[in-house]
Amino acid sequence: MRIVFDCQDAILAAIWEALPGRAKSKILEKALRFYLLVGGAGEVLAGIASPEARQEIRALFEREGFPFSVVPQAQPHPDNGTQQERQRAEGKEKLAELIIQKAFRYSKEPVFKLASGRMSQYYFNCKPVTMSPEGMYLIGKLFFEKLLPLKPDAVGGLTLGADPISHAICLTSYLKGYPIKGFTIRKKPKGHGTNQWIEGDVQSGERAVIVEDVVTSGGSVIEAIQKARKGGLKVLKVIALVDREEGGRENILKYADFESLFTRTELMQRTGHLL
Repeated sequence: MRIVFDCQDAILAAIWEALPGRAKSKILEKALRFYLLVGGAGEVLAGIASPEARQEIRALFEREGFPFSVVPQAQPHPDNGTQQERQRAEGKEKLAELIIQKAFRYSKEPVFKLASGRMSQYYFNCKPVTMSPEGMYLIGKLFFEKLLPLKPDAVGGLTLGADPISHAICLTSYLKGYPIKGFTIRKKPKGHGTNQWIEGDVQSGERAVIVEDVVTSGGSVIEAIQKARKGGLKVLKVIALVDREEGGRENILKYADFESLFTRTELMQRTGHLL
């Protein structure tokens, strides 16, 4: 429905006008239920360019008894920027709380063995967060906002850490009207058929962002970058959920741009544990 309402193309406009009233009503009802799930009435009207469509949807909302909090104008509300920043900050704060509650472990003694074999006093297992409903919702929104300016065709990384993150981004991107495809990079080739390393609906030459849940030395991310490029993808950037600040950033920057939503220091300051 975003295409029909926002598009200025005369052909689509003519098709919309030619639809019988009953068909329009059915379409608008579906749009109503869909947008209530992803943004609410204000977001529906703020994103629709056609005054006629806004009037029809407003009438439908009023008939169904749904309240309005935003005036239906095509132009952005002057407070939208501030409100979006506040919502983004609130979402990041909630995600940090989830990571501390579900993913972070600390010990006075170095009892946690890392993938590198080294022992550590703390450990981040982000799977309980990235695979939880609320975690996926927050991650999808925050990562999508980070990578949208890059306008990538696809997002993915080395299985398993990247998988739930890329899935969350894909769903969010579709709901936001800018679909981004997902892909998974195997740790070993398939072993039969095409013996491919990359799974997903991606093609050589497409622009991709690599994602990861936790970065320590950056080895798995660098492996993902190399395999993605070998598969013909153009790697634009790497975005991680947590940077343990143990050399991973510096190593990854030799291959691609890098940023993370959180650092070890930022999260550990919240817990009161400082190394």
